Amino acid sequence: MRIMGTLLAIALILAAVAWFKFAKSEERFNESEKSSARRSADLQEKIEALSKTETAERQRANDLAAKLVIAQREAQHNVLNRVETTSNPPPLKDLARNQSTIKSMVVTINAEGESTGSAYDIIMTKDFSTSPNYAPGYAPQYNPSQSFQTTRFVGDVGPEMRTSLDETQRYLRLRYPQWKSSRLEISFEDKYSPHDGGSAGAAFGILLLSVFEGIDIDPKCAITGDITVDGKIRQIGGVGAKLRGAAIDKCQFAVIPEENANRLPDVMLLYGDNILWDIQIFSASTFDDAVGLVRKDRAPAIAKAIRIFEEVQADLAKTGLAGVDSKHLATKLDEILILTPNHLSARYLRACLKGERVSKFSTTATLYQTFAALHPLQDALINGTMPGRANVSKETLEVCQAKFQKVSDLSNPSTIAFITATGEFISACQAVNDATGVKAKLVGPAKDRLDSFMRTMQERRRAVLDALQVLVSDKDVRERMTRESF
Repeated sequence: MRIMGTLLAIALILAAVAWFKFAKSEERFNESEKSSARRSADLQEKIEALSKTETAERQRANDLAAKLVIAQREAQHNVLNRVETTSNPPPLKDLARNQSTIKSMVVTINAEGESTGSAYDIIMTKDFSTSPNYAPGYAPQYNPSQSFQTTRFVGDVGPEMRTSLDETQRYLRLRYPQWKSSRLEISFEDKYSPHDGGSAGAAFGILLLSVFEGIDIDPKCAITGDITVDGKIRQIGGVGAKLRGAAIDKCQFAVIPEENANRLPDVMLLYGDNILWDIQIFSASTFDDAVGLVRKDRAPAIAKAIRIFEEVQADLAKTGLAGVDSKHLATKLDEILILTPNHLSARYLRACLKGERVSKFSTTATLYQTFAALHPLQDALINGTMPGRANVSKETLEVCQAKFQKVSDLSNPSTIAFITATGEFISACQAVNDATGVKAKLVGPAKDRLDSFMRTMQERRRAVLDALQVLVSDKDVRERMTRESF
């Protein structure tokens, strides 16, 4: 019994201890739960506060965005509806003059395949038959599909020249929206011949600006160059023949695109160094550059550079480049290039004094001059036609050979295979031409001899075409040909 009582007492003690631990654990759990609940409540309050702040910020941002959209729409509406939203539109301007003239450079290909350049007048005249009194862009009846200046050509004009005029007018429409509409006519000094090409674009633009603003154009200055709607002066072809033609026609200044400036070494090889001082050659990259060079009232820096180069011209006319005082000439040229870096005559004369003279044609010039020399044999080269006496005279072939020899001596090293094959082709054509004689029909050994020469000519012809194909398949050559306006 005593043992049983002891065990019962121990069990009661253990039970009490267990209950006490449980009670403490429950108390701690409740405290932890309460603490977690408090933290959760605090966090929820912070989340709600942040949410309210974010909602307010988002609302403010949305309000600002909505106001911005409204402002943009109002601005767009004002631009598109100036007549309705502007109580005082810009004042309209009349044309400053009724007629203006500019010299443009042109090149033609004669019967012998030679390029011949010249400078001739282009005249712009106001047509008084009709003159609307509203300004495009400010009048409700304005039709954006029509030019703000209705300009028509007098004479036979091709599609490229029409496109060039349209592009010029698009550029000036953006730049000068405030002139009254009027009708203008463009006529040419050579009014009986057809005209085409895009190289008169810059001249058209300057003519339009002259009648708009009344600027005086220097009649001693000739210009060539295409123009795009961004106001850039773009490269053209035949620049060498055009410059020579302008010099022969007694122009004192010539303006060409800056993109064509790298053709001057070819022009010097073709026509001689004196092309640089027979006429003052400038380049233009933009429409504003061209206007500044062609107008009579040039900027002081340009006017001073022209006067200094006139002194250079006088010295070179007496002695040529070989006999001039190089140091004195270099000083003048350096001064000119500081005043007008786009004075090409001064730029390339200075290069000659530095020993940077080019001795060979560019790839493009080599190809161009070769095909010009081959003009009498173009049917034989392209179609394999017999170059007999009935088609090509012996004298013509001799001139062809002489022209080609000059090109061969100056040909670019990259074209050596093509030049070699072309020389052999010309010799084969001469053999065929000699074999045909003057008889209408050959028989017997004479015919066999002619047939043999024709087979040789066909082989040489294929060799020329193959060499040309290899030449133009080279990526670097194609890029040079593109840059050099071939």
